[in-house]
Amino acid sequence: MRLSSDTKESNEHGIKVSRPRGRMLDLAVWHERIKGLDLELIKAKQTAWNTEELLATQGWCLWRCNVLGNDTIAIISDSVEGYIPEGYITYTEDELRRLFGDGYSLDPAMLRLIHEAKKFGAKVLGKVPYGQISWSSAN
Repeated sequence: MRLSSDTKESNEHGIKVSRPRGRMLDLAVWHERIKGLDLELIKAKQTAWNTEELLATQGWCLWRCNVLGNDTIAIISDSVEGYIPEGYITYTEDELRRLFGDGYSLDPAMLRLIHEAKKFGAKVLGKVPYGQISWSSAN
């Protein structure tokens, strides 16, 4: 189905669809893109649920991160006492809140830089103005 460019309709996701006059929009392509986004959202929600479950039951979980070159990292509960998996770069729940909380979107290049610093024992301490991150070395 093609929509004339000067019309506006909402698809089943409530997204308004419009184009400048004289251009056509192929809704089949739009629906395929939406389905892909829906699948990614489902995967993200499942990962979040699994993470919460593992943090609550064992105090840690492992993530493989595409942005970090498929490195596997350990997410550690703030309340963990005892075993922490060895051989992985660790991120505490508090560090993740500092990096991604309050709707903050961290640039992938900045995350890779932070990850490299963490390989040498750095800890994320907080945000400084303009979204820059401060950290300290454990050494």
